[in-house]
Amino acid sequence: SDWSNGFSLESVGVTQIVSMHCSDGRALEVSVSISVPNGRLSSFSKLVKISPRFILVNTLNRSIRLWQNSSLFHSSYSSSVDGRFNSEKRAASYPTNAWNESSKYEYLFGRPAAIHESPDAQIPKGTVAHTSALHALTADPSEAIPFHLPDTRADRQLRVDFGSAWNLSASFPADHIGDCPLKLTRVVDTNLLKHVATRASKEVKLVLPPSDLDKVSDWDGELGIWLETDWGQNEIVVKGTKRDKYCYNDTDIRIG
Repeated sequence: SDWSNGFSLESVGVTQIVSMHCSDGRALEVSVSISVPNGRLSSFSKLVKISPRFILVNTLNRSIRLWQNSSLFHSSYSSSVDGRFNSEKRAASYPTNAWNESSKYEYLFGRPAAIHESPDAQIPKGTVAHTSALHALTADPSEAIPFHLPDTRADRQLRVDFGSAWNLSASFPADHIGDCPLKLTRVVDTNLLKHVATRASKEVKLVLPPSDLDKVSDWDGELGIWLETDWGQNEIVVKGTKRDKYCYNDTDIRIG
């Protein structure tokens, strides 16, 4: 890396953020604090303490991954493949590095993105993280691990990952001081949902009234659909569907 920017030794009691340029605008950030020792040394010595910029303390009873990524631009659904979540393919997009102490700094020097975690990491393989996301670290329960932002040029946003069966959390600012409540939801494979089989299809085959009434939720005899002809009077267009009725709850028919 390059030399860091200068910092003052006179700023006693103040924590300073010092960055070192690594490659193409990426920077490694550390915190520097100046203090005065106790006793005789206080009159002519100062202590310079260099610490990691960030430390992840996992107090959960499960392992987690931390990604640098923004949910504003990349939702969990951006990683869908052929209309469904393919965690195995996503895992192939993020090969696992050979475990060593230096590989966690590879991003800073422009090397390819990879999931960097111990072979003994207690987290399912694969992820639904967007391909542009950068893996920061993986932490097992009760672990406290220092880390840095893989790319300081990107959004300074972090997201939590439980593995391939879970969507990522919403992003939260890495520099925020305080609590950020996060919600994680399980991945839903749309191939298992019967009523979305015709999504994006121009032709919809629908039997009315439904023949399998025992599988229909709250059937009361009302279809709940409005139809009209298009401008050319050649096709029928869905004008609307009524909430909590058959066409809304149990089919993929939507306006348009």
